[in-house]
Amino acid sequence: MTSPDRRANGGEGPGDRMAWVGAALRKELAAFFFSPAALLLAAVYLYLAGYLFRFHLAFYHSLSIQALEEGMGGSGPGLSDGLVGPFFMTLGLLGVLLQPLLAARLTARRSKESPLEWSLRERPQQVVVASVRFLMVFVYALVLLVPTVAAFLYLHRVAGAGGGRIAGGYAGLLLLGGASSAVTAFFSGRCARPIAAAGFTSGTLLLFWVLSWGGVLPLWARSIREAFSIQERLGAFAAGAFGLGDVLYFVAWALLFLLAAGVHRSGVGRAEG
Repeated sequence: MTSPDRRANGGEGPGDRMAWVGAALRKELAAFFFSPAALLLAAVYLYLAGYLFRFHLAFYHSLSIQALEEGMGGSGPGLSDGLVGPFFMTLGLLGVLLQPLLAARLTARRSKESPLEWSLRERPQQVVVASVRFLMVFVYALVLLVPTVAAFLYLHRVAGAGGGRIAGGYAGLLLLGGASSAVTAFFSGRCARPIAAAGFTSGTLLLFWVLSWGGVLPLWARSIREAFSIQERLGAFAAGAFGLGDVLYFVAWALLFLLAAGVHRSGVGRAEG
């Protein structure tokens, strides 16, 4: 297959150009999803998810036993509030902690001049690079979520966990995944070093995650805290009490950082052009 440089000299047409981009994209996806690092990261994520599910299950069981021993009868924590909701929040935090590692991988690939970067160096197509990076990270995170469905199917089958509550929790995780993937796409394109991309990504996401912690902001700022906290918004989905504002919160995050990533990548194209 001819290179993009030959097209500039009249040796390659639009069809060859698209074939080159398609081949570069397939190679980039294979390197991202099936590399040893990606498989190891997936294995660690799934191990932690399984371990923490067992932890939440054991903790909920101990609370239920304690409630029975104290004669509280059915006044112990319900399954949704005591197990389903907390485990969704744990999966959300795991997803947030995953993003800095993905940002570092993307930055390392970019610093090595990946085939996709080489084939899309021209200005009008720089936004495509940011979009592809976003989709790679989002799909990777989505694939990791699929096996966790088994845990909630188990709860639904054995303990009668509400299907609507579970669907709401996964809707929140998908929206959080889209928003955090946009943050990853932005910083992986802006930072020159993987450690910097990981640091800025984790700093941004964790800052908005810990806003809901009581000691971070004074009481007068409670409304601001609830408006901007990722944990508060995801908690609404986990509790099955989310609204349009919670959906728009994550959509706004994704659009803001995707647009910023596209503008920055276009700026890189102008500088290099």
